[in-house]
Amino acid sequence: MIRKAFSFALLFSMSCSFSPTPGILDESPGETREGMLTEIRTLAFEENYKECRKAGKRYLLDYGDEYGADEVRLLVGSADLELGFFEEAKDILIPLIEGEGEDSNKGAAYILLAKADRARGFFREAVENLLRALAVELDESQRMKARNVLKEVVEFLSREQTDEILAEYASDPGIDIVLGESLSYAQAVGDTAATKKIFEELVKVRAANVPQDETLVPTEGVTVPASFRSGPGEAARFRVGLLCPMNSRFSPLAEAFLRGASLALKEARQRGVDDVELVVGDTRARPLDARSSARKLIEEENVIAIVGGVLSTPTIAAAQVAEFNQTVFLSPLATEEGIGGIGDWVFQTIINAEVEIIAVVKIARSELGIRRFAFLSVDDDRSRWIERVFRAEVERSGGEICVSEFYSEGSTDFNEQIERIRNAAPEALFIASDIEDLILILPQFSFYEFGV
Repeated sequence: MIRKAFSFALLFSMSCSFSPTPGILDESPGETREGMLTEIRTLAFEENYKECRKAGKRYLLDYGDEYGADEVRLLVGSADLELGFFEEAKDILIPLIEGEGEDSNKGAAYILLAKADRARGFFREAVENLLRALAVELDESQRMKARNVLKEVVEFLSREQTDEILAEYASDPGIDIVLGESLSYAQAVGDTAATKKIFEELVKVRAANVPQDETLVPTEGVTVPASFRSGPGEAARFRVGLLCPMNSRFSPLAEAFLRGASLALKEARQRGVDDVELVVGDTRARPLDARSSARKLIEEENVIAIVGGVLSTPTIAAAQVAEFNQTVFLSPLATEEGIGGIGDWVFQTIINAEVEIIAVVKIARSELGIRRFAFLSVDDDRSRWIERVFRAEVERSGGEICVSEFYSEGSTDFNEQIERIRNAAPEALFIASDIEDLILILPQFSFYEFGV
């Protein structure tokens, strides 16, 4: 049974939903290098990622070592990220980093690689690439971009990974953000000695590397039972697997799922649970891949539990593996009823729409400080009811709905709705649509950002 799948999207930077045809196009008669470069820039500006990728790969094949190649590598790498070709993006960008080009281009390449790592769940690798980006000479916009992405990704690190990075990168630019995460660990477990030591180090590092317009305000520590505490450098005691369809047409849902996991991990650490590490597995939206990923998480990554699956069929396949291996499996999103009946180790949470809406608004208002919301869904009676409940809860909490948009059932083009939402300038968008509609809608927001 298919029910409504609710997605609270705070930042859209999504890909085109159609897979490009592999291969290199033949160069048109009389086409010049300058003309090709202009075409690639134009396609990138128009966010035509599919054609930008094709034209850029053709340019690199013909002029890979000449003027403009570094710029094209960045444009193709960016298009690859939008289209979900993470491995190809890495292959395109690595030569730029290893070459003798400008630092600003190398920094931009590191940032793109970090985004690819984050999308695939390789959080430590993403943090290291961002620190490498900040170690080269960047312009102000690049530097701020790298720092902002680093702030998002560092929350996924385990305490052990945080300590290792602090030891390896010492006082490098950007390490203050990692120190800040380490400080939050110490505060969460009420370790006042470690809190004081880390805070003093953080002040010293920030004084040397951080712009004066960024301020550091320590927060009060939280005392928790000793059973939750772990000593400095101690490995995470609890490894939790996350399964989602990252390399598939459902990748926008996977990205939203990982962001939700980040919020949950952050909340847990605020409550003093600091020894949990997340390990991501890719189902590719296919049952066989889901089985393989679940088995790898259990046998190689030694997770104590698995959360996710997102889609019903891959979830069922992964849950069967978990049941066989007597590993706890929780399905919070799959809509197929009866998943919890697979066995004693498998659990399913199905929450009604009103509870989900209240939870989304609570997090958005109290945790993220968002005030202005937009709403989008298919035009039917149930969606109209959902919009009324959502509006009432937002207004009750002091927020506002600046625009509500509805599309006809069976629509594939959402440009008019997107334009009206963009003009209303919301801080966040709430979409109440089923999965099939979501995978059509989300890519069309690729050039709009709803900031956190």
